[in-house]
Amino acid sequence: MKVEVQWKKVVRPSAPTPHHWQKLKLSSMDDLQTPNYVGIIFYYRDNAENSGVDTLKRLRRMEESHSETLTIFYPMAGRYVEDDGCFIDCNDYGVEFVHAKVDARIDWIIHAEPDLDLLDRLSKFPIEAVVNTWL
Repeated sequence: MKVEVQWKKVVRPSAPTPHHWQKLKLSSMDDLQTPNYVGIIFYYRDNAENSGVDTLKRLRRMEESHSETLTIFYPMAGRYVEDDGCFIDCNDYGVEFVHAKVDARIDWIIHAEPDLDLLDRLSKFPIEAVVNTWL
């Protein structure tokens, strides 16, 4: 399967997290859990039949929407820290946003076993925690 990564970037929240919310302490139940990376990849079909759709405009809107969402769900743009008692450093670091083209049908990618090589080319995050789930 051929994968062409067009670009990768980090999307940050559209507004900074207030200083008094930047350290989200975890509960004692959270301390008992092992840290898990939760990676999510959204797949979108290229609508080549619809010539009125501007892909770059759609990507910009997705990026803006993601940025606005991270402002509301600010811990998702932070990082897990084990020092000084476990907490989420809500530092507005952001999340990875990847635009790639894959020469396969989307149904095949979604319903097939996870292709770890494909996931490795799309994201720098650990692939050992990957599960392909159809919701």
